Amino acid sequence: MQENASGQIAVRRYRVNKKRVILGNKIYHFIPRHNICLAWVDPEDVDAVLSIRYSCCGNSKKPEFHLASEIDVRRHLYGGA
Repeated sequence: MQENASGQIAVRRYRVNKKRVILGNKIYHFIPRHNICLAWVDPEDVDAVLSIRYSCCGNSKKPEFHLASEIDVRRHLYGGA
């Protein structure tokens, strides 16, 4: 898991367009940069975000989010540098 200085966990969205996730009174904005759609999520909300599913091309429900890797975070923040 990749953490920032505030202790939040990097979560990546499979799709590249931006998305807003509302959990109770918290809002997470998944912002696309350098072909990576990522948000920093509080540790207590990570499981809830990872459990969100979407359907595409039929009735199959697929996970919409997964934990971001170090490479994902670096590409998102610095363009791959």
